[in-house]
Amino acid sequence: MGYAYSSPFLVGFDSLFSQLEELKDLSNTYPPHNIIRLDDDSYTIELAVAGFKPSDIEIELKDQLLSICGEKEDTRAYSYRGISSKRFSKSFRLAEYVEVMETILAEGILSITLKHTIPEDKKPKKIAIKHG
Repeated sequence: MGYAYSSPFLVGFDSLFSQLEELKDLSNTYPPHNIIRLDDDSYTIELAVAGFKPSDIEIELKDQLLSICGEKEDTRAYSYRGISSKRFSKSFRLAEYVEVMETILAEGILSITLKHTIPEDKKPKKIAIKHG
């Protein structure tokens, strides 16, 4: 991608800018999806995957990239086909320390519940100043 950006206030963010460039490739619209904010630290991603079974869908989390792929074999002969069952691939860039808590496929909706959990050793700490 080769995106070059320089700022005296942003140190060590080179990978962030390359990730932003990557997002251009992740903006496909099929299948349609919702992102629901449950609270400050929890979200659910819903994907409309009517006709897909759990065995037709693969979910992978690697390096904060959540990838959902679906493919099904359908050999029926259609007179009219209004419900898509085409192969899909959809990705979401997750923040650091976001974990997949649960995945459910019900009534044609794949729900993936996420939770942002910062480890104790990564949370901000107050630093005491000693009087000298």
